[in-house]
Amino acid sequence: MLDSPSLGWPRTVARVLRLGRLHFVAAGFLLFTFGALLALHQGASFAVHRLILGYLAFFPAHLSVSFSNDYFDAAIDALAHPTLFTGGSGVLVAHPQLRPLARRLALGLMALSLAFGIAFAAIYRYPLWLLALLTAGNALGWFYSAPPLRLSVRGYGEIATTLAIGLAVPAWGYVVMRGGLDSGYWLLTPPLLLVGFAFILLV
Repeated sequence: MLDSPSLGWPRTVARVLRLGRLHFVAAGFLLFTFGALLALHQGASFAVHRLILGYLAFFPAHLSVSFSNDYFDAAIDALAHPTLFTGGSGVLVAHPQLRPLARRLALGLMALSLAFGIAFAAIYRYPLWLLALLTAGNALGWFYSAPPLRLSVRGYGEIATTLAIGLAVPAWGYVVMRGGLDSGYWLLTPPLLLVGFAFILLV
């Protein structure tokens, strides 16, 4: 049944928020913050404006993954029972008319991520490989479920998630504050990768 005009927008907004699965974003914020705090422990100077702009480049990239995953996995999610961490949000299964909106949001959020990344690199004169790292992170999130790679169904989803959780996300927080990756970060990479691997095995 179609929503009445008076209730359509509030219901759509509520469904989009469910689709975004914000608890995953909170976890990403903690990983980003861990990398930033590690950089401060290694002697980086604290600059709140740099931290905020750096996170603004990461936040939409991470949020876009929820929309793209649900968009490309709608057929599979229809056979599953969603939980807090698995099976998608269930929104596009129940409301397939929102699928085009989910795709547009995913692409728009990735574009916003890159725009903030370009601004960050220009303002703080960071090297271009910073944008390469951000672009690779966006691509990893998109192709986790998007064709032609569809990493999640080809046996590479665990590897992709492990690298994202244990390497890419905390590395971004570290680079934002430190300006690069050094031994202070790489020494903690093995346990972080184990955390990422444990997470994907659990879910």
